[in-house]
Amino acid sequence: MTPIRQITTLILPFFTLLCAGTGGVAQQPAASALDGGNASPQISAQQYVEQLSHQDRDVRRRAAYLLGRIDAPAEVAVPALAKALSDRQMETRWYAIDALGHFGEAAAPAVGEIVKALESTLNDADVHRRGAVSLGRIGPAAKEAVPVLEAALKSDDALYQIAAAQALWRISQHEAAIGLLSQQAASRDGEIAFAAVVALGELGDADQQWTAPLLAALSHEDLDV
Repeated sequence: MTPIRQITTLILPFFTLLCAGTGGVAQQPAASALDGGNASPQISAQQYVEQLSHQDRDVRRRAAYLLGRIDAPAEVAVPALAKALSDRQMETRWYAIDALGHFGEAAAPAVGEIVKALESTLNDADVHRRGAVSLGRIGPAAKEAVPVLEAALKSDDALYQIAAAQALWRISQHEAAIGLLSQQAASRDGEIAFAAVVALGELGDADQQWTAPLLAALSHEDLDV
């Protein structure tokens, strides 16, 4: 493993947090709502799917969160999570779109619904960023999302741009992805530069295309970068 890969393996979890934005991190459900983030061994994946229709919003968002973190069969969880992307509560949509990414290529049947979520003006930046990350995790099977991700590269939200660029590379090795990530890695905004550096490092073993911007980032005025 190259030194770059060793570093980015350690800091990858922070990229997901950055893509959620400070609003997303601050608005995590209370521990009681997610039951400490632990799934109950007495509850099956099918029961969590049924909870996505519960009248209590805390129950719905907890179910969406946990379906992405238990060993749920994709054929059971993915259709239900895709449907949850139209839940009336924003936080349930956050967790549903994030959970879909945890299924990787098996979440391909939900790509159309994820695209709709990214196109919807009813969704906030957190849904858009998390959705882009999930599309990247689905990979080449998410090729129908390329147009909406290309549009995201022109977003006013730099973190959404970064998530979209990384997703485009993972889906189709899109030619615009490296350029945008390299540009954002040089941003004077430490949060944006850090997110871009992590995204570049996660693209795979070091390649000349993104080694240069990673090395340049070593001299960033923000020491976290």
